[in-house]
Amino acid sequence: MRATAGRLGLVVAVLTAALVPVPRLVPVAPAVADSAPSIHTPRPMPGSIVPTGELLLRVTTQSDADTATVELSLDGRPVVVARGERDPDGAAYASATVTVAPGPHEASATFTDTAGRRVQRSWSFVATDVTVRRHAGPTRLETAVAISRETFPEAGSASAVLLARADDFADALAGAPLAVHLDAPLLLTARDELAEVARQELRRVLPLGGTVHLLGGTEALSRAVADDVRALGYLVTRHAGEDRYATAASIARALPGTGGALIASGVSFPDALAASAPAARDGVPILLTRRDELPHATTEVLDDRGVADLVVVGGPAVVSAAVEEQLTDTIERVERVAGADRYATAVAVLARYYDRPSGVSLASGTDFPDALTGTRHAAALRQPLLLTPADHPVTATDAALRAVRPRHLDVYGGAVAVTDATAGASVRAVVDGPDAPRVVTATPVETDEASYLERVTVTFDRPVDVGASSVYLDVGDREIVGEVVGVDERTLQLRVPGGVAGLERELAHAGRVTVAGVGAGAVGHHDVAFTYLEPDPWFATVAGVDLHLPSRHVEMIGYHQSSHDGARELSPRDTATAQLTLPSRGRGTGRHTAADIVADPELAVYSPVDGVVVRAGTYRLYCDHYDHYLVIEPDARPGYEVKLLHFEGLAVATGDRVEAGITQVGSAPRTLPFESQVDEYSGPDAWPHVHVEVVDTAIPDRGGGGC
Repeated sequence: MRATAGRLGLVVAVLTAALVPVPRLVPVAPAVADSAPSIHTPRPMPGSIVPTGELLLRVTTQSDADTATVELSLDGRPVVVARGERDPDGAAYASATVTVAPGPHEASATFTDTAGRRVQRSWSFVATDVTVRRHAGPTRLETAVAISRETFPEAGSASAVLLARADDFADALAGAPLAVHLDAPLLLTARDELAEVARQELRRVLPLGGTVHLLGGTEALSRAVADDVRALGYLVTRHAGEDRYATAASIARALPGTGGALIASGVSFPDALAASAPAARDGVPILLTRRDELPHATTEVLDDRGVADLVVVGGPAVVSAAVEEQLTDTIERVERVAGADRYATAVAVLARYYDRPSGVSLASGTDFPDALTGTRHAAALRQPLLLTPADHPVTATDAALRAVRPRHLDVYGGAVAVTDATAGASVRAVVDGPDAPRVVTATPVETDEASYLERVTVTFDRPVDVGASSVYLDVGDREIVGEVVGVDERTLQLRVPGGVAGLERELAHAGRVTVAGVGAGAVGHHDVAFTYLEPDPWFATVAGVDLHLPSRHVEMIGYHQSSHDGARELSPRDTATAQLTLPSRGRGTGRHTAADIVADPELAVYSPVDGVVVRAGTYRLYCDHYDHYLVIEPDARPGYEVKLLHFEGLAVATGDRVEAGITQVGSAPRTLPFESQVDEYSGPDAWPHVHVEVVDTAIPDRGGGGC
């Protein structure tokens, strides 16, 4: 009875983007009557960004449309239509295979049914030829191998190999410049043995007799690792010192003298990784420091190499002003490159070392392995490395991509390191450019589990044109049609008064929101993939008032007698939730005048109706137990009152408007300090319940359980 509906694992396609002029967006057509011809669920989705080349142009028509006429066109030119196809729900669709070039496109469909009635629909999308390449394996070790194979595709093509510990960044931070200097890939392995995937890649990429360079001492890579390498027929060279700072100095001494160097924190990896790509490209060493103290090994190698140009990467939080001052006392030119955080520092490195690069590399800013091996690849491509959180874009990285607008992105690591949604958001930043509106909030949010979806709200960072913008909602591979309105000059809302209907209950469905906001002559795109869990419908109705379940996870509904003479008899509706009528309590009212809804104690409580709060607060249940109450006047029946009892964390006040299934009114159902009637029929752990009743205020209250 309490089995939680399974979540659907969403596979989110990584979008691609292009440098394109502003398209003329065509708003989504309004819904039409069931009896009229209909065109819905267009593909590509309105306002979407798709790859250039061949794609399927498609629309769905009413299910009896096999003998009707459907015409499709792209950019004003008719295309050959394939007919007679049906989707899994039995709806007929027409499609055409077309080829699209980079830029904005307008598709159009015309449907004429057998009665001669005709409807037309147009929509816009953008095509791009910018590429996204993901370099990844199942683990960090396989990702390093994937990057090695990309950089050195021919067997035996490496001049050497660098080997670093997979679970600690300290000794490998300075390795990228040496890898480029030696024309070597950087592989990862365990501390105490040579990993099998690293062994196989060594044998593929490096001829026998070649040299494998171990980064770090025996605490980083044990003697057993060195022995394993030698047993394969390779020479071993170890670059090590007594700590990470001395190891970085040892690596620096293996590089040719250039008169320059970069220095970054040896405790926090992101800044050193962002600096690795330009350092490796330019052949300058990366040295490490403590926050408040310059290590002796670092000062010694600076002196030995005669460094005259030094760049400090990272802000004072990671490399203090005192360390910078100490460096300035002995080195001719010292420059700090930094941002407000690790992501902004990576952007600052891009600005300092690159002039509009054609490509950008992207890696996790919260975990090091994929970025560590990725810097070698980025250096080979002579492109910067930007950082991102795994599951959402950040403003600094987003702004840099909008400004640079690279022709391709290289993403290091799998979908756990950088999700497809994050990669897609990064590419949308490229296609939008710096002048396009940027989405700052959207509901539902990425990877959210949504129910009772009656509106989609998107807020931009600047005003947008409601009439020219588009908000498209797709759930279960079909369009959910609604009306796009402007809440204010920066906020668009797709309103779906009937919500999402017709999907199988208790199952998770893939959902997607596609947004194109037009403002100040530019278009900002946004895309959200989420899971939609079809809820039970309204559980009861009375006098025109439909009652929504007040929780996202309900075990059962127990109907019983209210203690209020004005409580109206509820008419239960067919739902997937178990319902029963509790034994009479001798109150003299109908057996269905109140409902105890047994709900998950860890989930919020929502309003069961649209309306206005007329009273809310606390009372004493049975004169002894404090409890919250809420009274709502429903829009559907002014003069009536919908009452809620037994919940925690009252979240609304008198005068507030509430929406059924949308507005949170409490933090959770209240667990009462005694056994209630419905508890006898509940599960063994006795979830709490929320009490709901609808009262005709014209009938006086004869007194209830409160005090």
